Amino acid sequence: MICLGIETSCDETSIAVIERKTDLSLPTILYHKIFTQDEHIKFGGVVPEVASRGHLQILPAMFQDFIDNSKVKMKDISHIATTTGPGLIGCLTVGSQFGKGLALANDIPFISVNHIKAHILSVKINNKIDFPYVAILTSGGHCQIILVNGYNDMTILSATADDSAGEVLDKVARMLNLSPPNGATIEECADEFTTSNEKLLENLFKQPKFKIENTMSFSGFKSKARQFINQHPNILKDDKLKSDFCKTFQVAVFKHIIETTSNSIVKLDGIDTIAIVGGVAKNKLLLTSLKNKTPKNRIAAPPSNRCSDNGVMISCEGIKNFCSVNIFDPNFCSPSLST
Repeated sequence: MICLGIETSCDETSIAVIERKTDLSLPTILYHKIFTQDEHIKFGGVVPEVASRGHLQILPAMFQDFIDNSKVKMKDISHIATTTGPGLIGCLTVGSQFGKGLALANDIPFISVNHIKAHILSVKINNKIDFPYVAILTSGGHCQIILVNGYNDMTILSATADDSAGEVLDKVARMLNLSPPNGATIEECADEFTTSNEKLLENLFKQPKFKIENTMSFSGFKSKARQFINQHPNILKDDKLKSDFCKTFQVAVFKHIIETTSNSIVKLDGIDTIAIVGGVAKNKLLLTSLKNKTPKNRIAAPPSNRCSDNGVMISCEGIKNFCSVNIFDPNFCSPSLST
């Protein structure tokens, strides 16, 4: 089976073509391209209308690149899969309509894919992982801890009550005038200097406490960060202070995720693997901290270049859906689709 997958849920445009002998075998990636729209930097965040129009321009050119430079021909494609939710409705519509057009023109089955499920299962693409496992999904739009018992058997153990971890990382990067304003530049800034402001930053971020067990919250970290930056405007010009602040901020945010994960799995039996998926999974501090906190568990993550939104995970989930006849309405697009 050879599947062409299309991802356009937010500001990344991606096409991937993968081959699998069976729905359970490890895939061979025959083609994969990702394009991230940089024009959102000047707006300080993703503008849905701009993102939709960006996909409309990029997707045909990317598909043409596949046609011109790949050894795979359209006649070899067994089916086409696209993200149909969750995400920005305009972006989802562009990708799904493009995929449906290709499927109709070439008489190929069209498969809808749940973007969240694709992320959660993406860790199995390059890792032999048995069910059950626990997945930490952390990105700009989501932060959940999920018990994964099977391809279509998932239970949310914990979720954020407000902002996602990736969202607060992006927003604090913007407050610090980092460019581009995202979690990756927070990580880069944190690694720039050795700590020299322990006294000033000591106990700056307190861990949130909720009456509802295992509920996460990240808005308090964002509010405290804004308060500190307003009280210490010199941080925008003091690179050492900025670096130390980023380091302290990361530690606090990731500690909250890791402690919640630890509390969520303490009563679960048979959990050998904890997977980290989503854009924030690229962060080395998060991976290292989780390994240190849970030494008895295997920690797995997708390759760093496939933690963010990508077509490979959509292609793989498309094959799985096709083989299990787990195909929901192909005319359906939902910005709020969940696990």
